[in-house]
Formats: sequence, C-alpha cells, structure tokens
Amino acid sequence: VCYVASGAVHFPLAHVDVWANWLYKAKALFLENASITFLSKWQGNFGHPQYPLLLPSFFASIYFVLGGVSEVSVSLISSVVYIFILFVCYSFLRKLQFSVLVSLFFTYVYSMVPVLMAQAGRYHAGMPDIYIAALYWVAVWFFYERVTNVKASPRKKHFYTGCVVFSTLVASQIKFEGIVIGTMLLFFPTSFFKRGASILIASIGVILWQTAQYVFNIPAAYGLRLPSLSELAFRFFVVLREITSELLLNIHNWYFFGWLFLGSVLLLPPQKAFIRRKLQPVFVVWAFATLAAYLFSTVPIIGYPASSFDRLFLQVSPVWFLILVDRLYPVIKRQLPLK
Repeated sequence: VCYVASGAVHFPLAHVDVWANWLYKAKALFLENASITFLSKWQGNFGHPQYPLLLPSFFASIYFVLGGVSEVSVSLISSVVYIFILFVCYSFLRKLQFSVLVSLFFTYVYSMVPVLMAQAGRYHAGMPDIYIAALYWVAVWFFYERVTNVKASPRKKHFYTGCVVFSTLVASQIKFEGIVIGTMLLFFPTSFFKRGASILIASIGVILWQTAQYVFNIPAAYGLRLPSLSELAFRFFVVLREITSELLLNIHNWYFFGWLFLGSVLLLPPQKAFIRRKLQPVFVVWAFATLAAYLFSTVPIIGYPASSFDRLFLQVSPVWFLILVDRLYPVIKRQLPLK
C-alpha cells in the first residue's frame, strides 16, 4: 500500500488518459462550471467524449471540497480503492471458508497484480478501471449471498439483488463495459421475469446516457458496425494474437498471472460449487462480450486489443482471480504448509 501510494504522490499525472480525459473533464466541470453540453463542442476523438461523466464529476466534487484542483488528492483516492479491494478480497476468501493464512496469502498474491498496482498509484492513478474492479468485488459478494442464502427472507433477497443492480448501474456510468457486471443477474436463482426486470433496471444508466448523447449531439470516438466476413476473420486473428501476447508474453503486465490462469483452467478441476456453476459462466459471458466488442468495433483493430485488454482484464479480475484460487488451492496446499 505504501508503495502504490508513494506513486500517487510523486507521479500523479503520469498516464496520458488521466490528464487528457478523466481529470481534463473534472477540471472543466469544476473550473468552468461546465455542464454536459461542453461535450458537444469536443474537437477530435481523443479523450473519449462519449464516456459518461460520473467519474469526472466525482473528481470535481473532490476539488470542490478542497477548494481547488489537487491531482495528488484524486490519485490517492485510487490507493484508497486499492485498500478497499484488498479488504473485500480477503473477506470474501474467508467467506468461502479459506483459513486466515490462506486468505492472507492469496490476497497478497492478488495485491501484486501489476495493472492493479499501477492504477492504485504507480503511474496509472486516476484511471477508471480500478473503480470498476471494486464494483465487481461488491457485485460478486452480493451475488454469492443471493445464490447461497436460499432460505433468506424475500426482503434480504431483494437487497442482494439491488446491490448487484446498483453496482452495475454505477460501473456502467464510469465506462460502458461496466454494464457487463449485470451478467451475474442472468444466473440468479429466480424467475425469468425477475431476472429480466433486474437487467432492465441495471441498464437504465446506459439507456439514459445514450439518449443524452443523441439529445446533446455528443460525438463518439468509436461505435459498432457489421464488417464483412473476410474482415471479421482478420479481426478475429488479430484479437487472438494480440490478447495472447498481452496475457502470456507481456512481462510488464500479466505474464505470471496469465500463465497461472490459463494453466489452472486447462489442467486443474474446479472445486467450489458457486465458482463452478456461477462465476465461471459469468467469465465466459464476459469473454464473449469482450470478443464481440473487438470484432464489431469501428476502432482500427491493429494494436487495439494489445493497448486495452489489460484494463478490461483488471476490471473482471475479481472473477478470474477467484476461479484461479479455487483451482490452484489444492495444489498449493500440497506444496506449502498452508492450513
């Protein structure tokens, strides 16, 4: 924690997306008393004007409380989110009946995920993906409560569902891909109508923002289109090649964790029923949704997956890390004196 916080203090504006996108919008909202209409005057695609304003508004509110712009304060919020994520990670592992020592061990392993550390303060503080990862943890927690507490009162069940819906709503207003958290609602043990109603409510934020984009003529840096079959095949090859390189060969980001995750999925059986029956399907849906976004995006495909996949994988890290822990624990238990 001290390591990442020191980065937030000494390198608060190290990543271009932070100062050119998220903090730029926050300063416009704070210094110029700007409203949503300033996005309609955005020149060029850099900075992604189509992104919702929830996170910049949150940063602007910090400026308002402090009485002025302070990049260090905003960056340190990322370190606080990092602490929250690690606390929830440890608490959830304990909820899964892992011992204190095992939970501490795997929480430490998770804390060393390079992209998580980067967004917690080491050069990428102020990026939005760590906030979405935190909301994934919250959603996974209440997803577990809803699935496993079969004898819970209707009021508690509604509360658990509402927490997942709320997490999805907030995440989708940080970045659109946050809506994928709502795929957990597909696997709730309830009626088809109730699942559909929950998903519809969770999608309200995206629907309203898309409407606002149209009403206020906000330009979009990218969109969706239907490519030809030949282009679709080419894009698929590029996506596969770049994601494989990023996940398995990039020593600066995933390397060790990519190999661990892939190896555990291919070679080791799942253990816990919740992870096997609920979390693994959520990850599969996320994987197909991510692939579809790459295949049908208007963004030129060369270099696109390699430059963005690490952030997407960070967002969904609560899901893949729990899958990894579930499969890896029996092997670790035989090799190390963890009880």
